[in-house]
Amino acid sequence: MAIQQAKLSKVIQVGFLIIFILMVTNGGALLFVMRKTADSSFWVTHTYEVKLKLEKLKGEVTDAEAAERGFVYANNKDFLEPYKKAQSMVQETQKSIFELIKDNPPQVQRLKLVGEVIQQKSDQMDSVILLHRTGKEKVAMDLILSPKAKKIMDDIQAGINELTHFEDVLLEQRDNEANGIQKIAILFIIGGTISIFAIGFFIYKYISRNVISKFILPVNEAIAAISSSTNEILVTMEQHERAASQQSAAASETFATITQLSVASRNSAEQAANAATMAENARTATAQGGDTTHQAMVAIVSLKDKITAIADQILRLGEQTGQIGSIATLVKDLSGQINMLALNAAVEAARAGEHGKGFAVVASEVRKLADQTKKSAEQASTLVADIQKATNSSIMMTEEGSRTAAEVTQLAQKVAEQFSNISGLAGSVNENAQQVMLNAKQQSAAFTQVVAATNSFAAGAKETAAGISQTKIGMQKLNEAAEKLKAIA
Repeated sequence: MAIQQAKLSKVIQVGFLIIFILMVTNGGALLFVMRKTADSSFWVTHTYEVKLKLEKLKGEVTDAEAAERGFVYANNKDFLEPYKKAQSMVQETQKSIFELIKDNPPQVQRLKLVGEVIQQKSDQMDSVILLHRTGKEKVAMDLILSPKAKKIMDDIQAGINELTHFEDVLLEQRDNEANGIQKIAILFIIGGTISIFAIGFFIYKYISRNVISKFILPVNEAIAAISSSTNEILVTMEQHERAASQQSAAASETFATITQLSVASRNSAEQAANAATMAENARTATAQGGDTTHQAMVAIVSLKDKITAIADQILRLGEQTGQIGSIATLVKDLSGQINMLALNAAVEAARAGEHGKGFAVVASEVRKLADQTKKSAEQASTLVADIQKATNSSIMMTEEGSRTAAEVTQLAQKVAEQFSNISGLAGSVNENAQQVMLNAKQQSAAFTQVVAATNSFAAGAKETAAGISQTKIGMQKLNEAAEKLKAIA
């Protein structure tokens, strides 16, 4: 049995080695063909590009000749610009063609000959333009129509056609070469493929003849035993998987319920803490309100005393204002009497004649002063009367302010008493809120511990279920492999 196995192994190894060598050979042939095809495509493209450049060169020489004749025939300088442009393009095109064919000496030599003829044509066209510009139109026209000019143009076209012909010959040679390589490669690939198929078929028949009778039957018996065992294990694993899934689902539901209770307990603790904080704030605010009310009451009492003092001062001001009014009345009466005396003095000064003129001026000034004093006294009397009215109003307002201050003092005393009562109640509420907050925190901590334990239990149940599922999958794959082996056998 061992000798037969070694012989079978050797046959298989040699067969697959030959197949591998043939596959590598076919791959190399295919790669060689691809490279040759790429090279052929490059040279074909290169040839077409050379032919296009040659046609372009022929067209540019023709354009330059047409511009030259247009300048001479039409006597129009506008043709000189396209002539210069065509000449420049002819030079550039010759350079580009030289770059393309520089690896082909015969073609380079032909291009040089064409370039020399083109240069002759360029010199001739420059001569024609110069003759026409110097007034020798007839000579220029004869030069254009001369046989020499026609021969030069024919030589240019013949040279370009010769270059094109040799490019066509090269193109045909390259196409033939590429086609020959492709045919050889195709024959080689077809032969290699047929060889691979034949060797593979031989190996298949050899393995079928020597392996099935010696190895498949014992393997079938082993596969049947494995399949029976895996089916029994799969049934047991399915039962365990259902039980683990039920435990995992129950643990998940319990975990979700306890998590909700934990969240609710935590929210209750937070609300109790907020209530305690609000109660403490209310107690503090109430105490501050009582202090503020006491301060306000003290300020109101002080305000009442100040209003009383202001009322006394206003009364004294009223009395002094009355005295000022009496003085203003007296000044008014005195100014009237002074005015009368000044009038009498003026009359007496008029009687005295020249001797009384100076005294008359003094009397006039005294009279004016008395009038002004009288007016000022009247204004002072008016102001004093207004001040007395305002003083009377202020006295009445201060009396009303005193009464109001007394009433506000009584109200402030009542508010202070109320704040004192509220402060006591707030202290009791704060104590109760602190106790509730402590209880809620203890409940929240207990729920947190329960949640952690339930979560651990649920995770363990899930891991158990996952492990059983993975084991079931492995057993299913083993059973499938046994079935496949059975089908192959």
